[in-house]
Amino acid sequence: MSASRLRTKSINLLTAWFGLALGIMVVIPSTFSVFFDDIVNEFGWDRAQVSLAFSLFLLASTFAFPLVGLLLDKFGARKIIIPAILTFMVGMLSFKYWVDGLLMYYATFLLIGVAAAGTSTLTYFQVITRSFKTRRGLALGLANSGTGVGALCFPFLGYLLLEAYGWRNAYLILGIGITIISIPAILAGLNDQFVDSPDTDLEMGGKLTSAPDISPARALRSRTFWVIGIAFFCGATTLVAFLIHLVPMLTDRGLSTQTAAIAASSFGVAQLCGRVLTGYLLDKISASYIAAGLWTISTITFLVLATGVSGYSLFAATVVLGLAWGSEGDVLGYFVGQYFGLKFFGAIYGSLLTMHLLGGAAGPYFLGSGFEYFGSYTFMLIGMAGLTTFAAILILFVGPYPTFSTKTN
Repeated sequence: MSASRLRTKSINLLTAWFGLALGIMVVIPSTFSVFFDDIVNEFGWDRAQVSLAFSLFLLASTFAFPLVGLLLDKFGARKIIIPAILTFMVGMLSFKYWVDGLLMYYATFLLIGVAAAGTSTLTYFQVITRSFKTRRGLALGLANSGTGVGALCFPFLGYLLLEAYGWRNAYLILGIGITIISIPAILAGLNDQFVDSPDTDLEMGGKLTSAPDISPARALRSRTFWVIGIAFFCGATTLVAFLIHLVPMLTDRGLSTQTAAIAASSFGVAQLCGRVLTGYLLDKISASYIAAGLWTISTITFLVLATGVSGYSLFAATVVLGLAWGSEGDVLGYFVGQYFGLKFFGAIYGSLLTMHLLGGAAGPYFLGSGFEYFGSYTFMLIGMAGLTTFAAILILFVGPYPTFSTKTN
């Protein structure tokens, strides 16, 4: 491999890691609960009204993914990421100067939600998938570990800014900081026109991973697309539901709030480790086997939780589910490159992300509703085990990787 190609691949990987660590999909979820009470106290809104803003943020992102994916394939990652960051900055300005009522508050989160799709794995994974035709799984895992680092850092940073300056100024400072750091880094470090050659690093023992290009229309008609989409919808439904209800579930089992918070942090650390480990395994084992294995482990863990375990067993179950949840994003992006190629990566991955996030949006509501109806999480945990079992079986029907080509269309 030439030194220049190796340098381009390495810089793309580092820039993607950095961009995902500072991505809107990390910043907003990581700070929303930190600023929650101050917003309630300033406006006098109830918790449901404030919480709805985050749901709108997720829905805006979810439905923006397919359109952003189409634009990504046409214009490239840099022309999507930079306007998205600037739009995010407008949203932060809105929090500071313009949000004076509930409608403006909701409108700002809708705007930021659309922008979030442009700084998510959708854009950065396209660059990584193009840049690595060997060791692609590990590259995706390393890049996505940036989201884990950001999720660990931003809650604490948000708290410090909140205590010093209040929630409005905290959002503004975050917006200014991310804008002035991210845009120069993207302009200087992200080469979205680079495409790895088929034989770039085969001499280093890599496994070629370049699938024929399949159009979005053909992908939507394929069994493969729907098998992947439905399986990941089911997986996200369960794992996001568990994440959102993690702390109350732990405190219901007798853990203190402080211990539950430590467990939640461990969930985040496990996510980070899971992303890197899964990325490494993707280059060794079929992605369908890895996904099936992750969901099987989740099934066992949900059933263990349904027995009413407490103490250290409960803590261990939380870590195991963190590993599984952290791995899903890597696997989904890898599936797209393996089965559908590079040319229409954005449109196809964006559509699958929409299905994935719809599951994530539905899961917390149904788990909460089930708790209210049954008076505990037990029956819902059994149902979640059923969903992950279904996902694990379904993904095995995705079939073998298509015949690879050494040509890029």
